[in-house]
Amino acid sequence: MTNNEETSLYSGDLVEIYSWRKRYQDPRVGVIVKPVCEAAVEDFSRYDVLIDDEVITVRRDMIHKVKKNKC
Repeated sequence: MTNNEETSLYSGDLVEIYSWRKRYQDPRVGVIVKPVCEAAVEDFSRYDVLIDDEVITVRRDMIHKVKKNKC
């Protein structure tokens, strides 16, 4: 990702979460609730993400922001 706007995550952003674990082969969709831990290396920052009715903490390198369609 080259555009800073694409890499920035904010509360309310729709995201896909990818995992290396076999039980989560397909990406899960969720909404960013808030940043939890900012790290010196961006990929290791963590975010609370609402998926269905559960809030989980996810590392930045496992999150891909869903691009909005421009009408």
